[in-house]
Amino acid sequence: MKDWFRSEFFPTLRGHLGQLEGSQKHGLIRQAIEYIYENYETDLSTQQAAAQLRLSPYQLSRFFKEETGMTFVDYVID
Repeated sequence: MKDWFRSEFFPTLRGHLGQLEGSQKHGLIRQAIEYIYENYETDLSTQQAAAQLRLSPYQLSRFFKEETGMTFVDYVID
């Protein structure tokens, strides 16, 4: 039984959790992009957007780069 958990159950569980995490990140970044478009005329910052999404600025920056290939600041400037 222990071997089955190690070889079958846990890898499958990790895969499902990874997919869930990926979809959550995608949703958060979509919200961040909406925030950018709604507030582009103001003085936007990573800190403000992160606070809106209840993330740390580091988390938002990392997730944003992973999802879009650009940094938050570069996206705002572009």
